[in-house]
Amino acid sequence: MSKKKKAPQKKESETLKRPERKLEGKHWLTMIALAAATFICFSPTLKNTFTNWDDDVYVEENPLVTGKTIPYAEIFQTPVSLNYHPLTIITLAWNYKSAGLNAHAYLLTNIWLHVANTLLVFIFILFLSDRRWIAAALAGLWFGIHPMHVESVSWVAERKDVLYTFFFLASCITYLKFLEKRKWWLYIFSFLLFTASVLSKAMAVVLPLVLMLIDYYKRYEPVAGIANNDRVSRKFDRNVYLEKVPFFIVSLVFGIVAYVVQSKEAIADLQAFSIFQRFMFASYGLVMYIVKFFAPLHLSAFYPYPALEKNGALPVIYYALPLVVAAAIGIIFFKFRKQRFLIFGLLFYFFTVVLVLQFISVGSAIMADRYTYISYIGLFFIVGMIADKILSVNSSSGKFSLQKIIAIGVLGAFSFFFFAQAYQRTQVWKNSETLWTDVINKYPMQVEVAYKNRGIYYGKNNRMDEAYKDYQVLMKMNSKDSKVYSNLGNIYGIQKKFPEAISTYTKAIEMDPKNFEAYINRGITYSVMGEFQKALNDYNRAQQINPNSPDIYSNRGVALYFTGENEQAIDDLTHYLQWRSDDANAIYFRGMANYRAHHVDAAKQDLLRAQQMGYKGDYSVLKM
Repeated sequence: MSKKKKAPQKKESETLKRPERKLEGKHWLTMIALAAATFICFSPTLKNTFTNWDDDVYVEENPLVTGKTIPYAEIFQTPVSLNYHPLTIITLAWNYKSAGLNAHAYLLTNIWLHVANTLLVFIFILFLSDRRWIAAALAGLWFGIHPMHVESVSWVAERKDVLYTFFFLASCITYLKFLEKRKWWLYIFSFLLFTASVLSKAMAVVLPLVLMLIDYYKRYEPVAGIANNDRVSRKFDRNVYLEKVPFFIVSLVFGIVAYVVQSKEAIADLQAFSIFQRFMFASYGLVMYIVKFFAPLHLSAFYPYPALEKNGALPVIYYALPLVVAAAIGIIFFKFRKQRFLIFGLLFYFFTVVLVLQFISVGSAIMADRYTYISYIGLFFIVGMIADKILSVNSSSGKFSLQKIIAIGVLGAFSFFFFAQAYQRTQVWKNSETLWTDVINKYPMQVEVAYKNRGIYYGKNNRMDEAYKDYQVLMKMNSKDSKVYSNLGNIYGIQKKFPEAISTYTKAIEMDPKNFEAYINRGITYSVMGEFQKALNDYNRAQQINPNSPDIYSNRGVALYFTGENEQAIDDLTHYLQWRSDDANAIYFRGMANYRAHHVDAAKQDLLRAQQMGYKGDYSVLKM
């Protein structure tokens, strides 16, 4: 009998060779489809305008953005809106350079960044899950079209969300490649991307924990060619931890910077809520974000803290949810602890959302849609892996079981629902009126900022009766916000009810002696009434609060002219014109002050220029 030939033995290096993580044709086609679906879903955003919720602070009135040149050094030294995110401000400045104050350009950039993030989610999940195409495609799709992500994309001021996530995901993907190839330039590149992420938004400080999660998930990785699905281990030795030391150092530094900056105003007084209450708020947010993951209904740009019961207690649900959280943690980590994808997804969700769960109350909202932008990736991963397990069973047979048909139907229904809801939600951000009306409809008589900002919008659009109604509601709500009263004073001023305006500005100042706008606007009102000395007193006080405001010098310069202090008027108006050289009003009054001060040539130069600009004034002095 002839001996059977033995099959050639595979070399150990061939046996242990991991599958290449290269993108194939179907992956590229999937990414094209994801990009198209995401862009179409958010396309209504391109018709939107700036809103008066931080867009003015970040762009319209931000000299770091609207200057003639981009002051890169100053941007890296200056927090904006109690946040330190210089790369975000730089991208907004780039938009201004190319498009001025055309909101379309800023929102288009946001959408393209979101599309890029959608593709990065697909690639991240594809590589993380060892090329599970269904899991990656579903995670990418839901990330791209989820209604809870509209706030991060359709709001210009949230450029920081889409930008930091771009660098965050790129860092994670690069780290995965580092684990595969063990080339240290990949490690360094991952670190640099992480640094760019924290320079875009401080929320990125949790990335080292996510990298540890990746180590946990990839600790035992399936390897092609090994019988019985054996696994090759990457040991959790000290090197795993030492690799993360530079990342944790950067996280610590930027975490401290963020806390110091925000503690000036954004972080609420710790005495406002007890530790127990803050724990309940955190539990509420943790659960409600998961609820809105599956049922993104009753979405709002603002979710107010709950009103206390008559006995000072919180509503019952806030006491029940911590028990729900504790029970869920117990069940998952004891019964399902071997389901590595489940543990990874839940911990990814928790690590990336924990900083905004109101353990330390930041702002006056209990939760916000934008806080889920990156944290939902963990939940998308879980759903994607479950879908992959269901739809991949006996896939080679080509048969569709009832289970598969039901799964496809459910996933398709959710996808259509998410797309429709997100498409509609983008239109809520059309302008300040639609945005704040949506909040008011969902939380009537509960959110002061909604009435205040809608009233500001009405006032700027000369809809004084509607603005007045909103501020009357704020009076009924017994608002403690001094800016509410200074804004109401503006409405009285526009209506030429000057005594009422003065009285309201005075109340605003009594509530907050550092209310800059109240001093400036009371000064303007005094000037209109001809009481220039009182106006000068207000302008001088405003200068002590904010010496860098152009409005001080323009208004005080005119008041000084009318009090006969011509040289001082010239100085103030000249200082103002260094900021806004094309203000015909300031040029005219500087010309008149120069004439009174006997600076004839300077006077003629200013007055002729003002006349050429079409400013209506008395130019009879030019004939003398």
